[in-house]
Formats: sequence, structure tokens, C-alpha cells
Amino acid sequence: MKSLKINATLNVIQNICKIIFPLVTIPYVCRVLEASNFGKVSFGNSVVRYFILLAALGIPAYAQREASAFRDDKNRISRFSNQVFSISVYSTIASYTFLFIALFSSSKLSDYAILIILQSATIILITLGADWINVVYEDYFYLTVRYIIFQLISIILLFMFVNTANDYYIYAIINIIATAGGDVLNIFYIRKYVNLKLVPFNETIEHFKPIMILFCVSMTTVIYINSDITILGFYLSDDDVGVYTIASNIYSVVKQVISAVIVVSLPRLAYYLGHDDNEAYMKLALKVLNTLIIISVPLICWLIIFSSDILQLLGGYEYIRGQQSLIILSVGLLFAVLAGFYANGYLLLHKKDKIFLMATTISAALNIGLNLFLIPFIGIVGAAITTLIAEFVMTFISFREAMKKYRLVVGRSELFSAIIGGGIFLLMSIAVKSVNVDSMLNMFVSLFIALPLYFWFLKCMNNPFANSLWIMLVSVWKKGIGVVRILYR
Repeated sequence: MKSLKINATLNVIQNICKIIFPLVTIPYVCRVLEASNFGKVSFGNSVVRYFILLAALGIPAYAQREASAFRDDKNRISRFSNQVFSISVYSTIASYTFLFIALFSSSKLSDYAILIILQSATIILITLGADWINVVYEDYFYLTVRYIIFQLISIILLFMFVNTANDYYIYAIINIIATAGGDVLNIFYIRKYVNLKLVPFNETIEHFKPIMILFCVSMTTVIYINSDITILGFYLSDDDVGVYTIASNIYSVVKQVISAVIVVSLPRLAYYLGHDDNEAYMKLALKVLNTLIIISVPLICWLIIFSSDILQLLGGYEYIRGQQSLIILSVGLLFAVLAGFYANGYLLLHKKDKIFLMATTISAALNIGLNLFLIPFIGIVGAAITTLIAEFVMTFISFREAMKKYRLVVGRSELFSAIIGGGIFLLMSIAVKSVNVDSMLNMFVSLFIALPLYFWFLKCMNNPFANSLWIMLVSVWKKGIGVVRILYR
């Protein structure tokens, strides 16, 4: 069984790259394409995302939950993989059918038809790539290396071919390479685990009910996360969509980085439950929850304090008006991370699919309703408020259900140390910002000063995560010193 620490480290590296690469590309893209054309690409992506979900159905989540328990049984995993892959192919055909119907029946979407059809290539690539197989086998080394390679290729292509505001079609193609280019490689790579082939429709029926429930969960989740940009595109200008997209992307990237802890833990948690080891499940789940809180607190504080500076760095002056939205979304990060933990770490793995669906449906309905009401009056700020409310509702419902079986809560001492440590981090960041030196310098100086102080305080409070981090750093330091001594011997 692969090391969970190694998997977590690899996933964190991948998610750190998801911060670094946008730091390189977004400032360039925002300035070259300008808010209007950047908004067009963002709106097109928000539409295509729904059809990606339709093509995928609930297969990634379903496969991760079900197949992780019997991945060592070659015959069983091969039969299962062929069946769900076939469902994915059939649903992809249906997805394209509905996409073309939507394009020709909506005057708004027809204006973006060429762009959306171009962006929809992602649907085919994701289906054929079947990346869920790599997740089932916890092959995070391959996933991480592949991601970095294709991101680097995309960055090179971006600087070579996106040079004017009219190059937004080229930017859309490069986005496809960055997002789904690795799936082309994956078509051949996954043969080390299974050889996928299509099977008759009647052989797939046994999986339809749970997959369709998880599909509804995925679709409603995307709706309550993604509907703000889509509705903004219908009500407001491309400029507004572009400004809000920057704030939303920052929120999404940071959430992905934090949620990496959940993602790498799910196959192992599913494995424990599949072997009726509830004690191991509980122990790991609490460790994951504590880690999420510890990581979230300083990042949220940092985003709030430096919101305008981050927007200016990434997009330029015209994007600073998204500051209020970013602050609201930053607060929502805590609920988003907790919702991800309780919904995926408990509801999904315990097959509470109907409750999962109910929670996401309520959140999606609230988000759409509030977006339709608030966006026409307060614009992009209203979109951020609805996301915050939706994440809170999702957290509340998932948490209440999880507490019926397990006491999945952060311990008092861990919570107390995180709150006090967060206060220290916040004060240090404010002090650094008040120096009024270069804004970019202030952002990074605050991390180099406040973040070590934050973790030092947690270690003094005997926080388990901080202690583990300290032990790991000491071990790495000793190994580094050992290597240096050998080289200079």
C-alpha cells in the first residue's frame, strides 16, 4: 500500500503548482486579452463545465468509492472498469447532443457557439482518459509529474501564441491542453492497470442507480459553485465576468490546495471502510480534519488582508474592484473546505448518496435563487455572497449527518491553538502591510514571517499537525546535512 504521506506530499506539490502556474499566466492573460475577452473565455468554460459533468456522470466519485476496496482483484476491477467506462462513453454522446441543442436554442449561447464548441473538446479527452483509474490505484506520482509537464507546455504555448486581445480562441485551445492534454497520454498509461473496452449497454445497468445519484450530486455541486459566473454572463457585461472570474479563480485554487489533503485520503478511507476497520477510519478522518483547519486559517487571513494586492498582481488595476468579492469568498473558504470533508469523507464513503444529493440540491437551489435576486442589484458582490451562503448550508447539513455516527470534530485544544495562532498571523500580516513598502514584497514577507510564527505557536501548544511537521522538517534537515558531509568528506 502506497504511503499516504508521500501521496499527500505529491498532491500538495501538484496543488502548489496550481498556484504558481496561475501566478505566471493570469497576469499576462488578463492584461493581453483584457477583461472583456477574458470574460468570454470564462463564460464559455462555465457553460462547458456542466456538459463535462453530464459526460462524466458520477463515475469518478463512484469508481473511487467502490473500486478502491477491490482494486487488487484483477478480474473484478477489469469487469467494473469496462462497465463504468462504457457508461461514460454513452453519456458523452448524450452530453454532446444536449450541448448542441442548447447552443441552437439560446440566443445568448449562440453568440459564443464557436468558442464553446472549441472548449468542449475537453469532454471527449476526459472521457477517454479515464483518470479515475489512476486515483483508484493512488498513482499520484504519475498524476503530479503529468500535470507539471502539461502545464509547462501550456505556459510556453501561451507566451508564444497569445499576444493580442483577439487571441482568446488560441487561449481557449491552450486551456484545453493544460486541462485535458494529459488525458491523451493517459489513454495509453492506464493499460498498466486495466485494458478498457466497450461492453453492451445491458451489462452496465447494475451501476446506473448509484451513478445517477452521484451524478445529480455532482451536477448540483457544480451548479452551486459555478452558477454565479454563468448568471453573471447572462445579466452583466463580459468585463464584470472577467473581474469576478479572477476572484473566483483565486478562491478555487486555494480551495484545491487545501482540499488536496481530502483528495489523497479518500481512497485510503474507503479502503478502511471496505475492510470494516472503523477505528482506522476514525483516526485518519480526525487527522485530516485537524490538518484542514490548521492549513485553512492562515491562508484565509492572508487572502483577506492582501485581497486588493493579490488582484492587482494577477490582473492589474481594472480587477481591483473585485476586492469585496474576494474577501467574502475567502471567508467562504472555511465552509467550503469543511463541506468537502464531511460530504466526501463521510456522506460519499458511507453511501449516504440521497442525503448528499439533498444537501447539494438545497445549496444549489439557494445559490441560483439568491444569484437571480442579488446579481441584478449588487452585481459581483452578490455572486460572492450566494457562494458563501451555499457553502455554509452544505457544511451544516453534512456535519449534522456525520455527527449521528461519529464525533468528527476538532478537539478543543487543537481548535483553540488554531484560533489564537490565526489571530497572531492576522496581526503580523496587518503589521507588515502597514509598512507601506512594495505591495508584492509585503505579501511574501508576511508569509515568511507570520507563517513560521504561526506554526511555532502551534508547536508550543502541542498541536499534532505542527508536531508532525516539525519532525518531518528536522528529518529533512538531518538528511540534508548528511548528504553535505558525504559530498565534502
